[in-house]
Amino acid sequence: IAEAYRLCPQAVFLPGSTSLYLHTSRRIFETLREFSPRVEPASIDEAYVEVETEDLEALGRRIQERIESEFGLTASLGVSDSKYLAKVCSSFAKPRGLTLLMRAEVEAKLWPRPVEILYGVGAKTAARLQALGFVTVGDLARAPAGELERRFGTLGAVLRRHAHGEGGGRVTPPEEAADAKSIGHEHTLEQDVYDRSQLEAMLCYLAQKVGRRARRAQMAGRRVVLKLRDRGFHTITHGRVVPQAVD
Repeated sequence: IAEAYRLCPQAVFLPGSTSLYLHTSRRIFETLREFSPRVEPASIDEAYVEVETEDLEALGRRIQERIESEFGLTASLGVSDSKYLAKVCSSFAKPRGLTLLMRAEVEAKLWPRPVEILYGVGAKTAARLQALGFVTVGDLARAPAGELERRFGTLGAVLRRHAHGEGGGRVTPPEEAADAKSIGHEHTLEQDVYDRSQLEAMLCYLAQKVGRRARRAQMAGRRVVLKLRDRGFHTITHGRVVPQAVD
């Protein structure tokens, strides 16, 4: 929003309502649980659903129609026997899209697509891959053994698995998930701030938010991390381990 306002201050900016969004999100996830008990929220507007049915497309259409009729929102679905592929193909046809992509179809349907279609491949990674000759997903999948790992380290191994449609594991409802490893809070400023006292005040506010959440969860931690992102979206991260766990 801050970047949009800088580039186009004459635009009309509508007020947001985080509480309304969270409330609606919870209601939609409850609706999804009517179709299957195995629902894994991935973000405020995204979830994985594990289903057992012969007609996946018909079920997908029923889910879309239910969400649109009850909430006035469109939903794009990706359907697969791989959690990762479901994530990837959910973006193939928006809005109201429903795309089926099974692991057996990866070579025919996924390999001809550009590398940036893979989840986790941003603009910089895509540009680097293309400069090295990896233009399509198939180029990644057919890369000689060890080449991607040699050029990209652990990311190379991940890219190889994703190009073959592998990854994601099973759908894990919240009650089956492992305990969270971290608690965090972040805030995007409306405009660039250069005054140190203002930045320290914001840092104090964020620390209080994190502390409140930690105490509510009856948790404490020893590693404290600060992340700062500038107007060019360059991220600087620093961490420090404190002698005793804090909340």
